[in-house]
Amino acid sequence: MSTNALAILAMAAAYVQQAESMEEVPRFGIRPARSSDISLLESVERSAAQLFRTVNLGFLADGPTLDPAVLTGMAKSNHLWIAVNDWDQPIGFLGGETFEGNFHLVEVSVARDFQGRGVGKALMSNMMEQVRREGYKTITLTTYRDVSWNGYWYAKMGFVEVYAQAMGRKYLDIMVQEGKQGLDQASRGDMWMMTGTGIGIGSRQTNSVHLAKPRKERGHQSAGSRRDGRSSTRYVAQDNGCCACGNMGMRRKM
Repeated sequence: MSTNALAILAMAAAYVQQAESMEEVPRFGIRPARSSDISLLESVERSAAQLFRTVNLGFLADGPTLDPAVLTGMAKSNHLWIAVNDWDQPIGFLGGETFEGNFHLVEVSVARDFQGRGVGKALMSNMMEQVRREGYKTITLTTYRDVSWNGYWYAKMGFVEVYAQAMGRKYLDIMVQEGKQGLDQASRGDMWMMTGTGIGIGSRQTNSVHLAKPRKERGHQSAGSRRDGRSSTRYVAQDNGCCACGNMGMRRKM
């Protein structure tokens, strides 16, 4: 066989191998929620929460999920974002609501098989861009400060921890409510970010709130990939460690 023929065969084999490799990489898109999504999100949240078993927080994996009525309210307010696979099936979601004039992040969940592939960060980026356009100046949340895919993951996107007392009485009430639901208040913290300063910037916003002292990390440090668009944008998943998942926000039953 001639040298040229061997070279052509080698190039063809490399092309096939590259194509097969690309087919194995999961893709996902982000779009607004539909009413038909609501009943499917419980299984996503359950799957996401399994990761908490790795840091001795398994009770979260067995606890209640967000009430469908809460999710429906978020969807009607256009504040529920869905990550979907190529078959338009939910594999992650992010939801929030207006709270004390801020946009408060209630829940971020990514199904276990899609964690560490940039899905959580794409959801966050879509949310941040939309709420900024809607006029929100601040995004807030409560989370486990020492779990790497919670507090440290948010810090990489520009969130900083603040004392709940500085945020007002209703934010203190959130922490009290979480305590009644079994969450250790000593390991929980409030975080905030001014819109337009997040996703990878890691800014330190002081303004008039009191920043809390940084804590020692617990778990595996991680970050996802940045998104390139908005609703219904398609992404090729990237394996960048853990991502946001489960039980990150103010959990309520209605």
